[in-house]
Amino acid sequence: MLRKAFIFLMVFACGLFLSKVWAQGVEDAVKDVHIKVKTGVHGAGVDAKTKVKVGEYDVLNTGANPNVDWEISGRINNAYFSGGGNYYEDEDQAYHANVDMQRYVTTEFEYWRFWHWLDHDPLTNLYGAKTNKLDAEGKPANAIPPFVTYTDLQGGREYGIMRSEMQVKNTLRVPTEKFLSGLPIEIKPFFNYRKEVRRGKRQALTMGGKCSACHVVSTGKRVNEYIKDYVGGFVATHRNRIGRFTVSYEYLDRKFGENAVAPEITYDTPVHPGGKGPIFDDRIQYTGRHEYGELPKSRKWSHIAKVNAYFPSVSTGFFVNGISSRTQNYDENLRFNLKSVFSRLSNSMIPGLSLNVHFRWLDLANEAKYVQSNQPKSGAGPNAGYTWYDHNPALSYNSLNPDYVRDSAMSRDEWEVGLDSAYLLMPGITLRGSYRWRQIHRDFDYTQGDDDTEEHMAKIGINARYRLPFNLSIAGKPILRLPVTARLIYRFESIAHPFASVNGAFVGEMATNPGGPFNGGTQYWELQAARNTTLTNQPTRTDNIRFDITLPIMDNLSLSAFYRWKKEENDLANGWRNWSHEPSVSLWYALSERLSLTGSFLYRHGKTSTLLCEPIYDG
Repeated sequence: MLRKAFIFLMVFACGLFLSKVWAQGVEDAVKDVHIKVKTGVHGAGVDAKTKVKVGEYDVLNTGANPNVDWEISGRINNAYFSGGGNYYEDEDQAYHANVDMQRYVTTEFEYWRFWHWLDHDPLTNLYGAKTNKLDAEGKPANAIPPFVTYTDLQGGREYGIMRSEMQVKNTLRVPTEKFLSGLPIEIKPFFNYRKEVRRGKRQALTMGGKCSACHVVSTGKRVNEYIKDYVGGFVATHRNRIGRFTVSYEYLDRKFGENAVAPEITYDTPVHPGGKGPIFDDRIQYTGRHEYGELPKSRKWSHIAKVNAYFPSVSTGFFVNGISSRTQNYDENLRFNLKSVFSRLSNSMIPGLSLNVHFRWLDLANEAKYVQSNQPKSGAGPNAGYTWYDHNPALSYNSLNPDYVRDSAMSRDEWEVGLDSAYLLMPGITLRGSYRWRQIHRDFDYTQGDDDTEEHMAKIGINARYRLPFNLSIAGKPILRLPVTARLIYRFESIAHPFASVNGAFVGEMATNPGGPFNGGTQYWELQAARNTTLTNQPTRTDNIRFDITLPIMDNLSLSAFYRWKKEENDLANGWRNWSHEPSVSLWYALSERLSLTGSFLYRHGKTSTLLCEPIYDG
């Protein structure tokens, strides 16, 4: 309803002011039009195997093909217009146009499309086996069958996506001095439309195995996606001797859809290796032909309001931004809600000192999903006629209800407060510092412990732009005449209870019952439930030092050096650590105004220590 209202208002406003533009009559119109057209022929020849690397965003059709460029500009009365375009290939073209009607109504149009070649992974690295056999050259031979294998159903197929985008921006400037009794407010309603389309084919992967990721299957997935954005709102500005005030509002309605059919694959019926019949049927979720890699249709609505004020007499600026949005997943009937408030206060009253204080609050609410699994009955064996959960009472194994509630790790509240400052110590030397505090409260437990994630970040740095107080020369030529620039920054972060995979792995020893799956033996979910160690790649402390300097030796010669040292650690995650240092140097030399040479050297040395989780029974 709001989208239709915006369209109606913009059409009415455009018609109103168009009538004013043409008030003088067409016969008395002042016309001034310029048109320029260029055309040519181009050709390309490339090996198909190198398209992705040498021409990732080129169509690369072989043979001779025409291309056209054109431009147009001019005016009719007080209406100005301009436009242009480029046609290179069917999948490589761009156009634009602008119309300005006495600055009352402005319209901008833009359209472009291009081709993007995508990689085709042959998956050969997935073929692996463990064997003690050696081939004729004394190298380990692959066992048959391998432990890990793959199937590429479209080997050698070229994949690519055609992407196009069209944007139309309409802005109306309301002359308040004529229509609103001189109201001291500038009002600019706007309505924008955007459509993005992606068509083509890309590689899609799925697991072809039943009990583990031992068989990866690849095939082509057709892509026919579209995004439609309808944006409407206004910007209102008021100026007086006290300051400048701006209020704006924007409404977004976005649709995403996929018109292509998802790829399908046939999942084989499991077979017992000992020939005991279909005793696995009660643990298999799916057999036969099924779709995979399907993208859900979705829609997003958002409201964005902004207030911006500046008071020159006290050198103070104030900004507030509020966002409220909702995203609907139609395939799964799930909703994602976001609310956010951001504010910033800036002041530079004290000579040489500037201060910025900001506050941010964010609320993300992603609906939980109840996952109800398929529970078929066994067709043979001791559990024939029963499901694995509601099993035969004569069997003594511990069962598990496979249905569960998926709680979202995205659902959380965030609070953040920060301070940035800069102080001019002396001409050319500036001291900078900042501090930020942030707290993240997650609705569900995804941290080490039950506490919220709390972050403290402090940064201090000095920027220098210094001219040497004496003159240097080599062979009579002056050097280092220009200022030397340098920067030194130290950053410290302390994070309590960072995001983690709670109980993501098992460390130590545990006793298991080898009685077998039907006789009270240890089940795989019991091993999973015994995981006792939290994994994370997020640090609890970070130290980062950065230094760079540039020496302008001569007008056409300069030397730059850079060094960064970084250390991260998390003692709570079994001693996770990561450190690195990177020195580099580069030399720039200009042979002439149009030719310059640059040479550089970079060395990086780092080390990461972490607990390795082997993929056996889910870690």
